[in-house]
Amino acid sequence: MMHSWELGTLAEALTEYEWPELAVFTFGSIPPPTQLNGLGTDVLSIAEKCLLPYFYVDACLLIGD
Repeated sequence: MMHSWELGTLAEALTEYEWPELAVFTFGSIPPPTQLNGLGTDVLSIAEKCLLPYFYVDACLLIGD
């Protein structure tokens, strides 16, 4: 299992390599675009897998709503 800092480093490296327009070190990337249109889906998948276990879900809250 990877540690959180390793996953963060992986996500940042993927962002800089595959989606430079979203990387924090690219001029004009902040603020990020309001519509990603498929950009960064692999990086967002890493974030979702890391964060999903920490969200409480009950009958009143559905992830994805």
